[in-house]
Amino acid sequence: MDKLPKQLKNLMKRQKINESALARKVNIPQPVISRLLSGATSNPRVSTLLALAQYFNITIEALIGADNLPSETMTKSAHYIYIHTEKTLLDDTTPQQMMMSSVQDKSAFAYQINNNLLQPIFHSGTTLIISPEKKYSHESFILVKNNNAIYVRQVVILETQKIWLSIPSIPSMIEAMDESITVIGTVIESYCQHQ
Repeated sequence: MDKLPKQLKNLMKRQKINESALARKVNIPQPVISRLLSGATSNPRVSTLLALAQYFNITIEALIGADNLPSETMTKSAHYIYIHTEKTLLDDTTPQQMMMSSVQDKSAFAYQINNNLLQPIFHSGTTLIISPEKKYSHESFILVKNNNAIYVRQVVILETQKIWLSIPSIPSMIEAMDESITVIGTVIESYCQHQ
């Protein structure tokens, strides 16, 4: 954390932003920003670091000086998105991890599949990029919440325009889309890690 004040000052200079403007942009009290800049805070909250890292479009590691700051060109061409887990989505809490993405949808987030239930479409370890803004269509994959659990389902729209959801690994098993199911977002990209 010794390098945090210097990194933060460099980022603020790069963005041409002062303490009070930064505090408003990231919704952090100005005295907290001031203590970070002076080095008076040696153990800042993760939520504070995440908000600053996301604003400056860098990783927490780069913010605290564990990694080099990326070039201005790199921070403009890509951005960091949150990696949600089932727990953070169910609890509606801020995730503690981020990843770089070239997706231009600022509301997008990542979700990693931790089981083999969705094979052969999505293997365990696959990272899905989810857009809460993108409207789903026939055969889209969506992330849904139902009965305090998070699922990936494929949309099936029949001629009657009734929407059904199928389990990707068992396409013959479908369930009707009803008010107990909340659509979190549509899958817009997936990255599979080969094992």
